[in-house]
Amino acid sequence: MVSDVIDDVCREHTAASISEFSHSHIWEAAEIGEEIPYEAALDCQLGEIEPDDMEWAREEIERRENADAVRA
Repeated sequence: MVSDVIDDVCREHTAASISEFSHSHIWEAAEIGEEIPYEAALDCQLGEIEPDDMEWAREEIERRENADAVRA
């Protein structure tokens, strides 16, 4: 897999295009010298947020808040 990625980067991109691809809005939002977590790399794989996604998130927040209240 690593070899495939290296081949793709070296054969399909210029320095400018790979830089543009790898510097998402997460990178642009970071302060100079700020550490960006590795998980932020997954940002470029995200799709559009759909209404169903928002509903799931609201339900998940509520579920976790209720679980925390029970534990307290």
